[in-house]
Amino acid sequence: MTLKTWEQIASLIDFADLRVDTRERDLRLLCLQAEKYKIPVILVNPGNVKLAKQISKGMNIEIASAVSYPVGAYFPEVKAQEIADAIADGADQIYMIMAVGAFIDGWLEQQTIPEFNYLVEKADGRPTKLVTEVSVLDSDQRRKVCDLAMESGIDFLVTTTDFDRSNLPQVTLKDIEFLVDHVQEDLLIIHKNKFEESKQAIASLDAGAARVCTENALAILSEFEDFPWA
Repeated sequence: MTLKTWEQIASLIDFADLRVDTRERDLRLLCLQAEKYKIPVILVNPGNVKLAKQISKGMNIEIASAVSYPVGAYFPEVKAQEIADAIADGADQIYMIMAVGAFIDGWLEQQTIPEFNYLVEKADGRPTKLVTEVSVLDSDQRRKVCDLAMESGIDFLVTTTDFDRSNLPQVTLKDIEFLVDHVQEDLLIIHKNKFEESKQAIASLDAGAARVCTENALAILSEFEDFPWA
């Protein structure tokens, strides 16, 4: 993938603000920056969806809601209700964190498959983005997550919550390449990371990720010489 301009990479960013202390002024800034710099998707916590939708009215922005962030350890029925609530508040896309521990323990019929199916059902045709933790899964588990996601009709697999307190190993470019090689184009990969430099985001895209998700979108874009700060 050849990314020569800030506009090209901006179109491939999901701009996140999942902080616990996000305020109205932060949401307004997020929406204004996304609109100004042509970032098509912002990701917010469920309680901020309605306000973000109101703020972004008339803008070319889609609102994604993070469901069961950051740990995903909720019953499938609870996730289903949270997705339904987010859609009712105006969410255009859904990020849902899967229950990774339950999956590793083999609770597929009780937890994993129902929550995947609920994600697709309740999203009702909107883009679905399943968040896992690739770095704690072995090769067989990674393939299995991808296969179950594809069987459920999920659109994207997100590599990690990138939640600071989880203290999990970092997702590598080889991890991304492994996923892309397995799913081909049947499931798109999003790499979530803080990306302090543009070359890190570009490397993830070059490794096969379809999009990146980050809170540091402007830090990435501002490295391009023609980036319009003013």
